Amino acid sequence: MAGDKAKELRQDQRVLEQRASALKSLGKARSRLRIALALVLVTPLGFGFKFYRGPGHVWFNDYGAGLLYEVFWILVFLFFWPTKRALRRISAWVLVVTCALETLQLWHPPFLELIRSTFLGRALIGTSFVWWDFPHYVVGTALGYALGLLLLSGSSGELLGEGTG
Repeated sequence: MAGDKAKELRQDQRVLEQRASALKSLGKARSRLRIALALVLVTPLGFGFKFYRGPGHVWFNDYGAGLLYEVFWILVFLFFWPTKRALRRISAWVLVVTCALETLQLWHPPFLELIRSTFLGRALIGTSFVWWDFPHYVVGTALGYALGLLLLSGSSGELLGEGTG
């Protein structure tokens, strides 16, 4: 009789673990959908900033687009690893790599100049070093991190610890 009860408890535990796993998968799928939608908005906005010609165009072209560049890459990697733990690492690595790419703009070997001669090359690795880009990368990383938290939480109430119910 005690053996039957233990067997029943183990079976109930397996069912609960399966349900928890299914809910976790559903949560990641919903997060990925929110991240994909954010990318659909951020990507054209970033190109819009890069090619904007109105008032304040210098800031939008050079620095505003840099902010969105950080956000874009954080969202791209967050799509594949949609967890808060990964978000911290992703944000840190995006900032480090972006700062390294900025520093790389001090170097002009022929193979990099060939890459930079294309639109995609200019968009991805840049063409000229500017110290003032670094603070914008930090701000962009902070914005990307905050947006990532919001997208992973599913609602602003959950982000603030208020629950979803």
